[in-house]
Amino acid sequence: SARAVEATGGGTLVNSGTIQSASSDGLYTARAATVTNSGTIKGAVRAINFSGNFARTLNLDTGSVLIGLVQGGTGVDDLVLLGSGTEDISRFLAFETLSLKGSAWTLNGAGSFATSAGVQSGTLTVDGTLTSPTMTVAAGGTLTGKGTVAGATTIADAGTLAGKSGQALSMSSLALNNMSNVNVALGAPSASALFKVT
Repeated sequence: SARAVEATGGGTLVNSGTIQSASSDGLYTARAATVTNSGTIKGAVRAINFSGNFARTLNLDTGSVLIGLVQGGTGVDDLVLLGSGTEDISRFLAFETLSLKGSAWTLNGAGSFATSAGVQSGTLTVDGTLTSPTMTVAAGGTLTGKGTVAGATTIADAGTLAGKSGQALSMSSLALNNMSNVNVALGAPSASALFKVT
């Protein structure tokens, strides 16, 4: 195979260097697996290919660079963001969940997660279009950005929705709890909304 890494048995894979294929997938597995990346994974066909009906978790940590698509399988594929970084979510195909458990990530592009998206900790900046049935911001987490969350957004007690003058975050729906936080950074007086609920 021209795949750079073919993990036929699945398992736990940690990359902090460079995995690269000039003609196929960078990383391929057709078994249950947990992949943690703080290096570079590049593929001519796909950066990562999760094949078959298995549970997979992809952890992206500070320093992660993905070049190419990341193909989920027919099982449950979870994307977990650790540390900090920026990612184009259009590269993730057939993933079920997205969870920020790090400190700060910015998401660009347009991508969808079939089951749920959430902020467990840190600040998630959505500057693209994130589609998921639900977006939940837990205590200690912050949601901000100038893009669109196409899904039912809930800010838990001690969770934060943050806005900034000159940019608007759009959401399909928004539910705030009694102890939810809404933080706004205001500039010159403006008639422009900081949040749009459509």
